[in-house]
Amino acid sequence: MDKKGLNIHKEVVEEVTIIKLSGSLNAYTAPEFETILRDTIDENPKIILDLCNLDYISSIGLGVIIGYVEDAREKGGDIRIFLKNNSIVEEIFEITGFPKIIKFFDDKNSGIQSFKTDGS
Repeated sequence: MDKKGLNIHKEVVEEVTIIKLSGSLNAYTAPEFETILRDTIDENPKIILDLCNLDYISSIGLGVIIGYVEDAREKGGDIRIFLKNNSIVEEIFEITGFPKIIKFFDDKNSGIQSFKTDGS
């Protein structure tokens, strides 16, 4: 994979769509991710972004995520993030204040269960 590449894999687990990203989410790859995220919200607004294997996220990638949180919530869902053992990406989210806006989980099953317990 080149430094500009992003791999995207989707699966549905217990009525929650998990979008797994690996590689770099940057200006080159953000448009494809945005299209997938927008279409997924239309299909099922309960989304977990699995970012455990993401090597890099730019401000444009952050903007795509934050830009669609409200859309997901308006449709009865939410965007949550699964991020474990990825200190580089985790630090970027901490610095930008994302944990105040989006729920983070270090266990995918906890993220899935959170949709059941809070009614989203």
